[in-house]
Amino acid sequence: MLVKRPVVAIMMVELLKKVQATLALLRPCAVLGPSVLDEEARQLLDDFSCGTYNVLVATEDVKSFQIPQLSFIIQCVMS
Repeated sequence: MLVKRPVVAIMMVELLKKVQATLALLRPCAVLGPSVLDEEARQLLDDFSCGTYNVLVATEDVKSFQIPQLSFIIQCVMS
């Protein structure tokens, strides 16, 4: 899921974590803003690719990265 604002990414992950008890198959993570190049973001992307996480909520910055195991992208545009 691509969002414009980092705060929206954080809120989406928190929401997904809250419904995780009901939908145990969800394992969300967030990659935010310009920090997409830092080591923590790279590790999250690697973990996503390996299956540790299966829902990636990110700002649009990650569109330029090749992320293996990505089935589809949902882009949220909120005004």
